[in-house]
Amino acid sequence: MAEQKMPNEYWTTAEVMKGIFETKTCLAKPHSSEACEGKIIAAHTIPYSQLAKIASDGHVYAIGATLADLARSDGQFTMKKYGIRNFSVLNCFCATHDKKIFAHIEDDELVFDGHQLTLLQYRTLASELYRKVSSYQSTLHQIEQQQSKKPKDKEAIEFLKAQAIGTLAGVRDIGTAFDACATNLFGQKYDQVSALVVHFKKLPSVMTVGSFLPQYDYNAKPLQLIYDLETIADIVCFNILAAKDHAAVIMLWPKGQPKMGRQLADSFIAQNSSQYSALSIQTAFEYLENTCVSMGWWDDQKPIIHKVLLNRMQSGANPLEARASSCLTFSGVNFDQWDYDRHEFLNADERSG
Repeated sequence: MAEQKMPNEYWTTAEVMKGIFETKTCLAKPHSSEACEGKIIAAHTIPYSQLAKIASDGHVYAIGATLADLARSDGQFTMKKYGIRNFSVLNCFCATHDKKIFAHIEDDELVFDGHQLTLLQYRTLASELYRKVSSYQSTLHQIEQQQSKKPKDKEAIEFLKAQAIGTLAGVRDIGTAFDACATNLFGQKYDQVSALVVHFKKLPSVMTVGSFLPQYDYNAKPLQLIYDLETIADIVCFNILAAKDHAAVIMLWPKGQPKMGRQLADSFIAQNSSQYSALSIQTAFEYLENTCVSMGWWDDQKPIIHKVLLNRMQSGANPLEARASSCLTFSGVNFDQWDYDRHEFLNADERSG
């Protein structure tokens, strides 16, 4: 479809929206029997110990997508240098809950037992819910601002209203999954998460923690309609982390969701194993804003590769851009090679189809 640009007003009022995105709350409070203690902290969604494994002098690259960044680049995504103590942090847990809840993945090596899988799913969904609610609040603020203008920009208002409807549906979908996961986690029911874990021989050049609503699988087959106001969409969590000294791609979904999670995972494994690294990188840039890269790896890539990956993330972030059925299929570019070792399905239902 033809490229559609967001209205210029989308990038305005940076300081007001920055404050909205920094709203502090503890997402564990409604589910935990323990009271919140200590201040709300900047909690890492990708653990600091993980980021250190791909950092150069304590830094990584990630998308510079704050309102100020976008204003400077005329709305185009660019890479920006981040200190690993500051990247991937959200104000969504109090100090006590953050330390107690996540100790098994913060302090221990990843072994992918049931408890760790549940924690990975919980942390991923918590970060996505926080971002989505903040985005919705931000959009409501922009609508209010536009409606106070004289004359009103009807095109901008309609764009923002459409975005708000889609975002609210996303809040419902992610919130539903988060509530179910939180109930399992705090009830110590660690057998309700299914996973595909793909192990490699080398460390990753890209790390990500995020979730998405898949519309198509890795064979370009349709999975579901999303942002349907009548139907709650299924969510898959997707992490690229380091397990000891090697890359691990972790796909997580609620047990008993074979049509969605298992079909997506099966379609990934059905591809040539030499493409697994590239497919993982494609998925991160297609869907997950909370993605960072090794500075050395990025600097070694040709400018055309930078453009391809940044355009993929920019297109995926545009609510007016229809996602192609081929969005997850192999693009023909091997962005990196982490050397596939093995894969395992954990607590998963029978194969789809």
